[in-house]
Amino acid sequence: MTRSASAVLAAALFACACEAGGDTDAAQPPQPERGPGGSDYVHGSATITRYGAPLGDAAAYWLIEPAEPTPAQAPVLVYMHGWSAFEPEDGYEAMLVHLARKGFVIVFPYQGGPLDRSRWEGSSRQAVQRALDELARGAHPRPDGHLAIAGHSVGAALALRMAAPGEPAIPTPELVVLHDAAGRRAFADLLSEGGALARVPPTVALLVMQAQTSGPGEANEPDSFSPEAWEGTAHLTRRNFLRSYGDRHGTPVLVSNHNGCRSGTSARPLDAHDHFACWRPTEGALREAQGAAFPGYSALCAGPGPECDPVRDHGVWGDGVPVRRLANAADLGL
Repeated sequence: MTRSASAVLAAALFACACEAGGDTDAAQPPQPERGPGGSDYVHGSATITRYGAPLGDAAAYWLIEPAEPTPAQAPVLVYMHGWSAFEPEDGYEAMLVHLARKGFVIVFPYQGGPLDRSRWEGSSRQAVQRALDELARGAHPRPDGHLAIAGHSVGAALALRMAAPGEPAIPTPELVVLHDAAGRRAFADLLSEGGALARVPPTVALLVMQAQTSGPGEANEPDSFSPEAWEGTAHLTRRNFLRSYGDRHGTPVLVSNHNGCRSGTSARPLDAHDHFACWRPTEGALREAQGAAFPGYSALCAGPGPECDPVRDHGVWGDGVPVRRLANAADLGL
């Protein structure tokens, strides 16, 4: 099943169902015009195709591919969904279409039913194998040799596991990006089995992203796996931890919570958090891991100095007041 996603961003862009009634009526910062997270798209649309039947095929997957024009080659991003969010349209589509229109092919594996966690890693690896085989034939952009894995919630924890050697084998990623990794208590066996974190190759870059509450309605995920992910990967030579915060200065307020990167729906339309605290670091890290970083921007800049200010930036409210910026590893004392 294939459908076009050319209107996904246009339909969702900069509407906000966040809580209204900030301290002022200053508007949120808009999506950047260029650079990581920006609207300078090189492809006019993206196509979304499902292979296999979720709930019927444990190795089902979706491909989200750049179109208008279709490139001959493209880097590949595997994105692992969170608990009970089985399809791209369950809050991930806008972000993944953004990345596809920037030139990435996204593989979105179905991880199996909610009671089938023992099969999650194997079925996900099989789905990635199938997807890479499919991309190597037919009218698709061919993989260009660059592979990254990202995920949200328990999918983020699984993404980090999949960076370690396992069966069936998949290529070692250059980068792993964690969007609010969770599942530490309920899925301790899945996350820690076999010393998976210690087996992630030191060549893999890691970006850990975690939301932090700062006001009413901003419930943190109480089962965060992000600290363990950081502590268990000290052997990696390139990594950063980014924490985002809410900001109630303008209207509507900016909410920071566990589903901050899962948006673009009627319940959670896009806002400045998506553009600056989610899409921007993710896209920046992807390019950086490929050796093609955006000039002046490093999502993996983890130090205390002003050279890391671009990744901390969260834009400016309509009255000129800076949005509360992100904290990096040095700011957090990591």
